[in-house]
Amino acid sequence: MFTELENIEVTQGMSAETAVTFLSRLMAMVDVLVFASSLNFSEIEAEKNMSSGGLMRQCLRLVCCVAVRNCLECRQRQRDRGSKSSHGSSKPQEAPQSVTATAASKTPLENVPGNLSPIKDPDRLLQDVDINRLRAVVFRDVDDSKQAQFLALAVVYFISVLMVSKYRDILEPQRETARTGSQPGRNIRQEINSPTSTGT
Repeated sequence: MFTELENIEVTQGMSAETAVTFLSRLMAMVDVLVFASSLNFSEIEAEKNMSSGGLMRQCLRLVCCVAVRNCLECRQRQRDRGSKSSHGSSKPQEAPQSVTATAASKTPLENVPGNLSPIKDPDRLLQDVDINRLRAVVFRDVDDSKQAQFLALAVVYFISVLMVSKYRDILEPQRETARTGSQPGRNIRQEINSPTSTGT
């Protein structure tokens, strides 16, 4: 599922740092305007020619996108910890050069201000904020049983995909590392769409 974060392609002239900041602020707006309110969106959906429940489905897509972004950040932090551990026995005189190289090779996510990061425990599959948002999507319009069931099934499928990818990496860490090193430019969207792929 995961690949090197610096290989994410910039689109529409927007830097990766700007995109992450924009995504975080958009999600914050949805938290306030959708999840923390009891507004009825049926009129808006009718005005925009959207099917019933279309707005909540779009919100679910946004929540899943942010959750995957958080998973990527957790993955990068774990790799950074492993890299620091492997270089812990380096000679003292090599430290300045190592610090310079590290600063020059920062990924887009590392350049984002820390107060925007929702990561509390990098070892968890989903952060608390992501779990609460997924729960809010399902129970936002719980009176509409058909819509709630559809959203619940979508959430279950999404979590299943994340679990397959997470535990595949735990069970096969060496293969995952070798695959990442041999294919650094592999498209991240392909990895997300094919979580059970071994990359061979």
